[in-house]
Amino acid sequence: MKLYGRIKALDEKQRILTLGTHGRVVKLYLERGMYQRHILHLQIGHRMLVTVTPRKQKHPKYKILHIHKIIGQNRKDRLIFSQKSIVEDTKTLLNEMRTTMFLDMEMSMHPYHFDKHFVQEIIQVAYLIVDENNEIIKRVSQFIKPHKHPKLSHRTLKFLTLTQEDVDRGVDFKTFYETFEADLKTYKPAIMVWGKNDQIALKMSLELHDITPEVTPRFVNLLQLHKNVFLYKDDLGLVKAFELYGHQLNHSQQHDALEDAHMTYRIFEGFKAVLNQERKNPHPRLQKH
Repeated sequence: MKLYGRIKALDEKQRILTLGTHGRVVKLYLERGMYQRHILHLQIGHRMLVTVTPRKQKHPKYKILHIHKIIGQNRKDRLIFSQKSIVEDTKTLLNEMRTTMFLDMEMSMHPYHFDKHFVQEIIQVAYLIVDENNEIIKRVSQFIKPHKHPKLSHRTLKFLTLTQEDVDRGVDFKTFYETFEADLKTYKPAIMVWGKNDQIALKMSLELHDITPEVTPRFVNLLQLHKNVFLYKDDLGLVKAFELYGHQLNHSQQHDALEDAHMTYRIFEGFKAVLNQERKNPHPRLQKH
């Protein structure tokens, strides 16, 4: 159910917000992630529109499921936060992009036994570069030789659809990065990734190989944009998102970098079309504001 009212109090330790609404006072619980995202907005006197849901715990009875908007307490009724503005800002961001890169990386995995010296390394990279007319102008798919641990763990070989021979025939990371950075300089793309892992992996590999980038990659986390717009509490899987936009894998997920890069591209197309109201929204948790 939706509630609209004025913030009366906030217990920061327990994350319990007191809302005055229609002549009564209601205490509402905020989960940690929501609290951290909105802590600067949650000021006594501000008004807010929220969707709440019952809790199993007796106190408080309800938790905030979504915050739709927060309005300041001054006479001008200043809008401090609006879910609708997040949707519109995301739409503008995607529509203003020109050249985009859809990047995916696969990493080596820890062995089944604990090894404190083990370092994860990028062993496969793939990306598509797409121009402003939505045409794929370049495809890259490469295996990369691990530097610290040349022999892949059984866990890695079981999880990924590659072989030891594949990475043995690959290029070293520095050679890959020279090509990658040349493409960044040439095309100046926004780099679309699904989640934070690829950005973290690239940063770790640059540090491992003592490389100082000449170009700072501009990453856009497509998963996080979905969570912001469609109000997903938990991460949405790549394959699930791919299927939501009307596509279907004819096999189980291979965890192949090129296949995952293509899926990210198709998800981007569907996401952009939904934001532009060119196709029906497939996300069941989208709230209307």
